[in-house]
Amino acid sequence: MKIIFFRRALFLLILFCLHTHFSFSQESKLPYVVSYYGTKQGLPQNQVISILPKKDGSLTISTTNGIVNYNGAEFYPFIANDEYKKYLYIKITWHPKKDILYGWEIGGGYNQIYPEFANLGKFSCVSFEDTLLTYVTKEGVIVESNYELTHTYHSLKTSVQSAKAVLNTPHYYYVSDWRQLYRIDKKSGEEEMILDGFFDILRLRLNPYTQDVYALSQENAYVISSEGVNRIPLKVTSGRIILREIEFINKNESFISYSDGLIHLKDTSLYYYHSYDGNPIPPLYSIYYQKKENCFLIGTEYNGLMKLTPKQATSYLHPYQKGSQSFVSVTSNKGVVFSSYTKGNIVRLNENNELEEYLSLNAFIASLSFIDNQLYVGTWGSGLMVFENKRMVDSIVPPKLPSTHVYGVFRDSKKNTWMATEKGVVKRGASGKYELLPGIDTRIVSIYELRNGNMCFGGSEGVFIVSGNKVVRHLGAADGLICKEVRSFYEDKRGALWIGTYNGGLYRYTGDEGLISVNNQPNCMLNQDVFTVIKGSNGLLYMSSNQGIWAVSEQKLNDFLNGTIPYLIPFFFGEETGILNVEFNGGFQNNSLQASGNRIFFPSIQGVVNLEVKDISFRKLHPVFRAVFVNDTLHNSPDNTFKRETHTVRFDFNATSFLDQYNVLYQYKLEGKGMPSRWSTLQKEQSVTFKMLPPGKYRLTVRAIDGFNDLYPEEIGYEFIIQPHFYETAVFWVVLIAAVLLAGFVLIRSRIQRLRKAERKESRINHTITEMKIKTIQSRMNPHFIFNSLNNIIYLLNVEKYEEAEQLLNDFALLLRRFLEKSDSSFLTIEEELEIIDLYLAIQQRRYNNAFDYSVECPPELAKRTIPSMLIQPFVENSIIHGVAHSDHKCFLSVCVRQENEFIEIRIKDNGIGRVRSREINQNRKNHVSYGIQLVNEKIDVIFQKYGIKIDLSIEDVEEGSGTLVVLKIPMNDKVFDS
Repeated sequence: MKIIFFRRALFLLILFCLHTHFSFSQESKLPYVVSYYGTKQGLPQNQVISILPKKDGSLTISTTNGIVNYNGAEFYPFIANDEYKKYLYIKITWHPKKDILYGWEIGGGYNQIYPEFANLGKFSCVSFEDTLLTYVTKEGVIVESNYELTHTYHSLKTSVQSAKAVLNTPHYYYVSDWRQLYRIDKKSGEEEMILDGFFDILRLRLNPYTQDVYALSQENAYVISSEGVNRIPLKVTSGRIILREIEFINKNESFISYSDGLIHLKDTSLYYYHSYDGNPIPPLYSIYYQKKENCFLIGTEYNGLMKLTPKQATSYLHPYQKGSQSFVSVTSNKGVVFSSYTKGNIVRLNENNELEEYLSLNAFIASLSFIDNQLYVGTWGSGLMVFENKRMVDSIVPPKLPSTHVYGVFRDSKKNTWMATEKGVVKRGASGKYELLPGIDTRIVSIYELRNGNMCFGGSEGVFIVSGNKVVRHLGAADGLICKEVRSFYEDKRGALWIGTYNGGLYRYTGDEGLISVNNQPNCMLNQDVFTVIKGSNGLLYMSSNQGIWAVSEQKLNDFLNGTIPYLIPFFFGEETGILNVEFNGGFQNNSLQASGNRIFFPSIQGVVNLEVKDISFRKLHPVFRAVFVNDTLHNSPDNTFKRETHTVRFDFNATSFLDQYNVLYQYKLEGKGMPSRWSTLQKEQSVTFKMLPPGKYRLTVRAIDGFNDLYPEEIGYEFIIQPHFYETAVFWVVLIAAVLLAGFVLIRSRIQRLRKAERKESRINHTITEMKIKTIQSRMNPHFIFNSLNNIIYLLNVEKYEEAEQLLNDFALLLRRFLEKSDSSFLTIEEELEIIDLYLAIQQRRYNNAFDYSVECPPELAKRTIPSMLIQPFVENSIIHGVAHSDHKCFLSVCVRQENEFIEIRIKDNGIGRVRSREINQNRKNHVSYGIQLVNEKIDVIFQKYGIKIDLSIEDVEEGSGTLVVLKIPMNDKVFDS
């Protein structure tokens, strides 16, 4: 602690520094629109103590009678045990990572409020900085911990007793008691008193832009920076005040709420908004600045939550205006804006932005236009009056005009003057001659010149496009233009003509596409009244109506009609932007005026409205599901499976937005069996209810869209299941069907058992017969093969070729062993079959003294494939006996196995004498019978009968008299052939 001398010296130094950087100015008009939200809107109590922003952008608001959440559209109950309502919370905070709410109440208690209430401790004061809780005990110990108080990061014993406020900065603690403010070094613990006296500091805040510390006492505000301490020279005239809260907007701008108003600190100036200045601001508590939407939410002492929105519009009223006289038509001359009451009063806007009397006429005024410094006044029943410097210089009435009702006057680029009346249009050329346009004999209220020089006239019968003095195009009901009147026109850069109507919405007309109604497109949210179509410097088209001013991006409007975006939502400008009355007039010419300085003027039934055109900053909407109600009961369980008795499911959702200007709307789609799975129409309601949903799995998807018409809005989903009754489940139907089938099976089983027994008996007989056929054929083939082989041996013995006979006999023994091993097998592998063929050919080659050569070929991948046995040998034997043996030249015989598509193809080819010469020889042989080929054909037939294997056999001459080719094709795709 510093000595008394040092403290007094420091205090004098501080006072010396209080020459301050701030100047004082008084501003009596509040530049904000004020809106109040109280118990009627859902607040539990009109005294709002604390405002806390949440991650989703919504607010948690502490009142003297409980805590609620606010999303900009409605207050909804804070779901927690009512135990917390016993305390009045002056500070609240949400856990940075968990859905837990903590609060410090006026008695010093620090509690967990949500989801379960719990008393955690009691402290002199607390401060929340990001993830840290900083608190001071009654003994003067400063502690940094987590919100749960389960971990202490730093603690420091100080001399400060009964601390009032604490602030934790990177290097220092700032702590105040009822008299002094101390700065304490966090490392060394050194204490430095920087303010002394009766200060009673209630609030310490760190400016995030400058890192300066702001201290608010009951009557004073101080800025503590590296340069020293400065007192902000507040000047109030209401006696004792209490400063409550400070909110920082940027580096050089902040707001302070206090007991009698609002203080605006900007650069070096201060502005005061007092309740006694006529500004509707009661005593204030907390203050929160919503940066994305540039508005303030302020807690008041008596009037609930107050919202301050920067004014974008000003309604100018004439001080002598009486009753509900409507303003009609706005025009300008030399930068001065003119308008009029319907009952004959013409006013202008002076340099002080006040309406003053200009002319008073004994006529009902319909329209105003300045042409060549002359004021043309169209009237109901009195024709057209022309004034110059407030003096009437002309009165234009019938017969020059077809009617005494004149709704507009327009000077085109060719210096022609056009006059719109109850019964058509009159043109006055440069010569001064009046001409009634032929083909238009109806009420005309709006006039517009196209870039090509053609004129557009709008009225009760649609649109008339005139070239010269001729109507070249009329758009009316027959073309789809359905409305009470055409009120306005706008031609864009591409030449499209936009047509604003009364009670018919907006239309687009092009020569190629014709007339298209914008409002008739699905999910178009434009108003049905379009009195004005005027483009602002920000790219928005502004349209006045009887329900306010609507604005939509011209680009988004074209994208919508071209199908790029599936919805069209305009921005809305109403009371919240400063307009006193949202009912506008625009029935006649000059229903709006675009002035310098990005201003647009509109006539309304209560004043002339000046709307400032500003850029609107885009911000992404983040919808959330707020609550789910099943059968009108809040659903809190993480299990989203609902019972079959569920008759109603309601989903509450919202996307935080505090300004009506953005015009937030919602779409949803429900996906599930039998559901249409398409987006709903746009709705303002933040809930959807489904009744009597059938059992099944569902997914609800919700998205929020506003005036930005975001092409890719954020979507949220909620999946749930409606349980079926047991008799509605697939299991039930499976069991039922199975039971029916089982019963049927039992009933007919007894009937078919006898038939099956008979069929099995018959099948066994047929199978036995077939096997016997194959065995019989095989037994007939086997002796034939053996007999031919023995004949070869006998022949050699007869010719006394004993060595050859011995060798042949050895080969024959080997062949016979192989043959007998496989003789009972109906199928052999190709490798086994060819081994027998190779031995047989070797025997025959020696028997015929090497009269032929041979080859046996098979790819390895086919070697293990199975084929019916003894199919190849009979053809090899025929080739030798009938073809090779009678040839007078050395022959060649080949056996080749290969794969051909899905078949095993076996080719037996020789270059012997051929079949023709062989038949001639055999005819001369007595008792010649060839059984080999016949047996093969029989075997092929029986195999087909039993196994369904169809073997193709073809025998053909290679060339006449020079050989024979035998081709066997055996299918590969039957499991019988797998080795």
